[in-house]
Amino acid sequence: YKIKGEFFMTLRHLKIFVEVYRTGSITKAAERLHLSQPAVSNAIKDLESYYGVMLFERMNRKIYITKAGLMLWQYANSILSQLEEVREMIKDEESTSGIRIGSNVAFGALYLPAVLSDFCKKYPDIPIFTRIENSSRMEKAVLHNELDFAIVDTPANAVLFHCMPLCTEEMYLVYSPSCKALANREKEEISLKEATRLPMLLREEGSGSRNIIQKMFMQTGGKPTIISESASTKALISLCLLGQGVLLLPDRLATPYLESGQLRRLRVKDFNMSRSFVLIYHQSKYLTKSMQYFLDEMAQTDLSAIPADSDFS
Repeated sequence: YKIKGEFFMTLRHLKIFVEVYRTGSITKAAERLHLSQPAVSNAIKDLESYYGVMLFERMNRKIYITKAGLMLWQYANSILSQLEEVREMIKDEESTSGIRIGSNVAFGALYLPAVLSDFCKKYPDIPIFTRIENSSRMEKAVLHNELDFAIVDTPANAVLFHCMPLCTEEMYLVYSPSCKALANREKEEISLKEATRLPMLLREEGSGSRNIIQKMFMQTGGKPTIISESASTKALISLCLLGQGVLLLPDRLATPYLESGQLRRLRVKDFNMSRSFVLIYHQSKYLTKSMQYFLDEMAQTDLSAIPADSDFS
């Protein structure tokens, strides 16, 4: 707001700016904040005038954040996050605050249900919210303070987080005996070059298993032959069982199919296909008592003792 022509930046300005960045749209930000579009536009103009820089570039009816805008977002997001955490901290002194936990699809299927079941038995009064998406989206959610914790593959921006390694999972390429591309194959080991010629069933961009496959192709300079792409591991397993292509699966998911003979395994020579699961939270995150209880529980949990969930696949 302004007093006698002097501009004073408020939390309202920062909230509007952060929402415009998150949505990439003045219109969407106005809708989410229940404000008029002119009010949102004026708040951005006030900030740009105050700092003497362009925070967003306007091109073809779209807006793109500038380098200066990105710098402001990092501070603004941190300020707003800390204010929210102060509220949670004060609330936590009198009662038990909730925890927002994210997980990538693999950990969410293999381990998270058992982890949360044990935690909720121990702390039945702590409300838990969970969100399951690929690792890339989980990292962004933690950065935006949409989640308190996330369990992901090794994070792309590890310097921004506190990281707690949880476990390592072996990964295999698996295929059906009916897959024409591998008909009558007897050897389990396959060369990297041979592997990159196979028809692929892939998870979506940003997922941990997709990243492993992309690294494999980067070493050979080739491009994958994608037969199907899906955010659903179940759907890809179904296609793999029909012989449609080759799929990368964690050992715990692959084992029942390998033991029954429905699928066969391929080990890629001279290429590491293991993945690590890591619990992350923001470097500036204030941990409420509830959050600290969850961290302590994760540090003490033996994930290898959790039986595989055969119903998942």
